[in-house]
Amino acid sequence: MADLWYLKDDKFKKPKAIVSLKIYTADLGFGTSPETSVFAEVWKRVLQENLREFAYLAECAKLKFNIQLVRDNIQVQWQGYNAALPKFISEIIQRINAMRNAECREIFAQVKE
Repeated sequence: MADLWYLKDDKFKKPKAIVSLKIYTADLGFGTSPETSVFAEVWKRVLQENLREFAYLAECAKLKFNIQLVRDNIQVQWQGYNAALPKFISEIIQRINAMRNAECREIFAQVKE
């Protein structure tokens, strides 16, 4: 299911977009116990730390990425200019997928502290 909203920028004539994604999952019992909530929060923080440098460069280009954990879903949002947004979204998703095989022990130790 998808919703599409459109608002024309009459003032600055700069095409911007906001793309939101909600992921509903029951993997590892997401949202069913305090332990899984803590696991999800640690995963989110490891992800943010892993993407920190890339997110900074993107922010310099007026692109933003945000991830929130809600009781029953994970909300992901990207914001920026239309021309750069598809590549930005693709790169973030690729980096999230690459975390599966990445060595994140140091980042995990920092987040755990």
